[in-house]
Amino acid sequence: MAEDLQLAAKVHYAFLPDDYDDDRLNIAATLRLSAGDRFLIYPDGLIEVENAEGQAFGSEGLSNTFIAQRNLSGQALNKAILMQAESYAADGFKDDVLLVSITLK
Repeated sequence: MAEDLQLAAKVHYAFLPDDYDDDRLNIAATLRLSAGDRFLIYPDGLIEVENAEGQAFGSEGLSNTFIAQRNLSGQALNKAILMQAESYAADGFKDDVLLVSITLK
């Protein structure tokens, strides 16, 4: 049985000018979720970690890792993603890092 989830989020964009109006980044959406759907909640510190060339892990690195580790669940999934991001980082994490993975039952 699909359920509707009301979602309100503030989206972070790293490359906007300092004087950009943050109020325009507030987003509200309704998602239709079903049993087995999975999603991640994380701060920008996870995707902004940089390698030796200064390239961010980014949402692409996070997505690729999530897909590659999709057979893992719960704590094992979180650990695999955090280990991949940390191994990508030239100097470790420099910002807050938290990861919550949710699978709907």
